[in-house]
Amino acid sequence: MAMELVETIEVGSGGAASIEFTSIPDTGSHAVIKFAGRYSNLASSQIQITINGDTTTSNYTYQLLRGSSTTVSSQSSSNTTYGATMNENGDTANTYSNVELFFSNYASSQIKNWQMDGVRSQNAAAQTIHLVAYKWNNTDPITSIKFASTSGNLAQYSTASLYTIS
Repeated sequence: MAMELVETIEVGSGGAASIEFTSIPDTGSHAVIKFAGRYSNLASSQIQITINGDTTTSNYTYQLLRGSSTTVSSQSSSNTTYGATMNENGDTANTYSNVELFFSNYASSQIKNWQMDGVRSQNAAAQTIHLVAYKWNNTDPITSIKFASTSGNLAQYSTASLYTIS
């Protein structure tokens, strides 16, 4: 198996509403996105993922396992594209959440499943980890993936890298 970097996107000065990979090549079997991010707002926010511009929330479902300080919880949901929480402006300065997404058979004509693990880390008691299993009920090959905040912007220096695996 070979892992090839396709593109890296870094948020510039002033932040950005989203990061989007467009024109994803169909040359790999699987795709991986590594994301280090932070939100510029003070409110709790989550990553919102949109595949191929599909905003029909009934096409998305997920199952989430969350560990936060001394609490473990889970939830499942349909009709949403939300996922892991991210570091925000009120967290320890210059700390960024680390998130990895793995898209199995992203270029195939099968319903798409992917997994995400994310850590909101800071130099305080409030540490959070999210493990999420997603399903996009669509058989189109994945050609674009967009990350956005449910509130606020992605902060400067938030970075995402897309890789294909063949």
